[in-house]
Amino acid sequence: AIERSVVLNPDHAEHRLTAGWLRHEAGDLAPAEIHLACIAGLPEVEPNVLAEAAHLRAQMAIKRERPQTAVPLLAQAIGMFPENGHFQNTLGTLHLVLGRGDDARRALERARDLLPAATEPCLNLALLMEAADQPEQAAANYAEALRRDPACSQAAAGLKKTTLVPVVG
Repeated sequence: AIERSVVLNPDHAEHRLTAGWLRHEAGDLAPAEIHLACIAGLPEVEPNVLAEAAHLRAQMAIKRERPQTAVPLLAQAIGMFPENGHFQNTLGTLHLVLGRGDDARRALERARDLLPAATEPCLNLALLMEAADQPEQAAANYAEALRRDPACSQAAAGLKKTTLVPVVG
């Protein structure tokens, strides 16, 4: 239905965003990119729609292992809405991919604070702390993710892994 809507009204930015998001979620990144890239050229696009399209394009660039492509897209989204926790979480992920641990930690901590119910920033922080060989901090972030969502299996598995007590034999 959304694809038909885009065909009937190709200049409707919100329908393009929805089509791009649905394609992204389905793993159909090439058609998603087309829908989302078109949004920037449409007349009278609402700032939130433009920012969301840039954010989704940045996520796709990261998934496609093209982090340098993600940088200006994410900068655009964050420049428009710096207090968006999802944008900050993606920024943290981008910094992780680029090997910028301190920048990743700052962005992910900000995302964690901006998204008090979301597990993603906590899980990303936990992975960062594991990579930095800081199991206590990793465990604390896994525990926070579990507090936020007791059914989060990734947090439960991570917490179990980081709190193992060595056996002395």
